[in-house]
This record gives sequence, structure tokens and C-alpha cells, in this order.
Amino acid sequence: MSATQAAGQVVAGRYRLERALARGGMGSVWIARHLQLDIDVAVKFMTAEAATSANARVRFEREAKAAAKLKSAHIKTRNESAAAKSGTPQVEARRV
Repeated sequence: MSATQAAGQVVAGRYRLERALARGGMGSVWIARHLQLDIDVAVKFMTAEAATSANARVRFEREAKAAAKLKSAHIKTRNESAAAKSGTPQVEARRV
């Protein structure tokens, strides 16, 4: 799915990427295992190309903030937003 992510890779010291789930214009979504909490999560990464766009980074962060404010049993819970060591923005959410 992406040249920067691979199954088995540990991201941010706590997420082990299991498999790619989807890919879009701005990035990819991976199923991962949160190593400390022992839960499945979905981690969304921006592509390297999108990450170079200030506008795309603002939209990505806006999406993460908006998702964090949603409260429903039918909506994923966003847990964390950060930049990987590579500087590529990522968002982690509970897998539903």
C-alpha cells in the first residue's frame, strides 16, 4: 500500500501494523495492534506527497479533531493524533 509502511512494522513504539485496509488520495489506513493496550486499532497515514502540503496537513488535523469530538456507539473513537518519526502525520482510532 505504501513504501513507508509494512506489515510487522512498529510505529511510534506502540502500534504493530498488521495489514493494509484501504488507500486513498491522501493516504492509507492500516489495521494495527496497540502493543501496550492489547487492542486492535486503525491507523491512518498521510502519503509523503500529501504531507508536504500545508493545506493537506491542516485538513488531516481538522479531520482528526472532528472525529475526536463525535460521541456514539456507532462511531469509531479517535485515540491519538501524531507525527511518526518520519514526520508523516498519522491518526489512530479504535477498530470497529
